[in-house]
Amino acid sequence: MEKLVKTMQELSMADSLDQIMSIVKIAARELSVADGVSFVLREAEQCFYADESTISPLWKGKKLPLTDCIAGWSIINRSSTVIEDVYKDERIKKDLYKNTFVRSLLVIPVKTINPIGAIICYWANYHKPTIEKIKIIQALADITAITIENIRVYSILETHVEKRTKELEDANRKLELANQSLATANQDLEAFSYTLSHDLKEPLNIINGFSRVVLEKHTDALDDKAKNYLTRVCNSAERMNLQIDTLLDLHKLSERELKQEIVDLSEISKEIIFIMKENEPTRQVKTTIEKDLITKGDKSLLYLVMQNLLSNAWKYSSKSAESKIKVGVSSYTEKDKTFFVQDNGVGFDKSKAQTLFSPFQRMHSQKDFPGTGVGLTSVRRIITRHGGKIWIDSIVDKGTTVYFSLPK
Repeated sequence: MEKLVKTMQELSMADSLDQIMSIVKIAARELSVADGVSFVLREAEQCFYADESTISPLWKGKKLPLTDCIAGWSIINRSSTVIEDVYKDERIKKDLYKNTFVRSLLVIPVKTINPIGAIICYWANYHKPTIEKIKIIQALADITAITIENIRVYSILETHVEKRTKELEDANRKLELANQSLATANQDLEAFSYTLSHDLKEPLNIINGFSRVVLEKHTDALDDKAKNYLTRVCNSAERMNLQIDTLLDLHKLSERELKQEIVDLSEISKEIIFIMKENEPTRQVKTTIEKDLITKGDKSLLYLVMQNLLSNAWKYSSKSAESKIKVGVSSYTEKDKTFFVQDNGVGFDKSKAQTLFSPFQRMHSQKDFPGTGVGLTSVRRIITRHGGKIWIDSIVDKGTTVYFSLPK
């Protein structure tokens, strides 16, 4: 029992199959007082005599079919067996033992359910091991099975950890490259913003300024055609200036840090509608704004969202016989709340809705409905930065509904 306990301690520190077999073969020989021990592993339909400790060499390194050796019989039948005379047992192939010292043997399967191998003890003389000895070797086999299984599980875990570590290292490398690319892109964007605000706006202002001077101070020297040309030059320069300012504002939206606060979209909508009615007192627009449209986010940025969406609804419903604008909530979930801004304006082909979120993309001409074509781009950027989504449903001559979700 002392030897068995010591063996258990040694097996608990083993970290490979070779170590296990080396410990077990010596322990089994000492515990059984045998002249030799083989450690056999099952490999598919064969027995692999993986290791041995004997008074003279036997079958170490050889592979035999399960049906051709006593180890295979023990594995197939999941049963221990004692053979007192190898030359008198029908299960034994006598030729295998002709040139060996073996006369008696004991076979114990390693793992009783689905054995993974066997421990074989040999004696040179007739020998019948006691029940106590058989139980001790059986106990050794059981401990061996558990140790092998632990090594197998540890190996799988180690492989999994190595794989995950490699994946994480690869992901970190990709993230580092992405961060470097992002830093470079931000630098390029800063340089582009500087170019827009200085290198491009300055010549535009010069063109616009001198054209205005000529129009105002030399108007008598110009015919109508020349005046028209100069007016168009001024208008184009001003429009380009406005687009540059819009792009710069869009860039600032990406840099700005979000503030989190409770925001009442109902009150914001009422304020925006009031200002638009003040600016166009002759317009008759029926507005419906649901109460308590409460959310959380950056109030000034969400104000810009509502301002853009309501301005679009106001503008594109201007040719309707009776303009209608509605603001409300379309759905709730545990994660988010979906709001909408609806109008009964000109609408458009909704299959092209996604293009509206790109800068300067428009469905209608500048003449019919003036604008920069960047409003919805800004709106999507703000909603996305808040962790939400935005989409549009529209029907030609029936109106448009813009939906946007914000996390609760």
